[in-house]
Amino acid sequence: MHQVPTIEKGKRRERGSFERTLKKILAKCVAGHVYEVEWTDPLVPWIGRQSSKFELANLWVVGSFARGAIECGDLDLVLEIKIVSGRQTPPVRSIPRATFGQFPRVSLFIGTPQQNSAHVNFNDAVLLWNGEINWLAALENIKIDPEAGRFQRDDDLIPFRSDQLSSFVDVTEAIEGIRQGMYSSQFVPMEDMGHLQAPTDCKQFMFNMYGSQKTREMLGLALAYLHKSEGLNLRGEIYRGDNITEVVGEGWSINTGPRPRIPLWRLKWPEISNLAIIPHRTKRGPNGLWLIKRGKNHPSEENQ
Repeated sequence: MHQVPTIEKGKRRERGSFERTLKKILAKCVAGHVYEVEWTDPLVPWIGRQSSKFELANLWVVGSFARGAIECGDLDLVLEIKIVSGRQTPPVRSIPRATFGQFPRVSLFIGTPQQNSAHVNFNDAVLLWNGEINWLAALENIKIDPEAGRFQRDDDLIPFRSDQLSSFVDVTEAIEGIRQGMYSSQFVPMEDMGHLQAPTDCKQFMFNMYGSQKTREMLGLALAYLHKSEGLNLRGEIYRGDNITEVVGEGWSINTGPRPRIPLWRLKWPEISNLAIIPHRTKRGPNGLWLIKRGKNHPSEENQ
């Protein structure tokens, strides 16, 4: 097995805070109620606004809270919905707004504990709501375990939370590729980059590009670090989409934005062997630069 480092995402909070949030969420779950959401798919914007109607089926709590930990990094929930009408399951981010509301540090995944939008098999899932069981009793039946903590999951190989990355990222491909040695992975925390300055050529390049102040800031940090560590003086092509900005040149694909993507397919190109992912800075974090390079088991490397 190819050994790779993992990372714990974000700071931890005491259990009671998340329990109060969870009670608010459970109190708003209504059996048989039909919810409706509308959204625009950035991959096919020409379709226009789409809509779906759905009912809540089951809600599980998973992760460290479900195991009884006294401190948790997030409140992780898995929600199964039943589509009543509409072409497809709506985007995850649209569902809390239509149902029980949005709460800080709550991660919602759609599906079941075995198959869900997080691409993780949650063996520790505890069913709290299905419209029939007493959710308060189910919540109280979770035993506190001072020894319970966070254990390693497949998505620990990804240094960012799922809501920091594009919804269209193939997380499973990234995880499997890192495990198999197709990609090497390194995370550079933001605090290790704050003192760096982008070279003059890079500053001029950013001055000439469009983008928000946050996008320019993150791109500047990425370029400054890569200039110091890799000798990069980037002048390349700029690609933009919904929540993403990508700069491609000199063997690199640098991606930033509120929710940048992980364009692993770029690494199949002979001229691209490195990816850099740097989401916009957030209070919750993690904040930093994720470097992905072709590993020794990548087909492009094996053929050389």
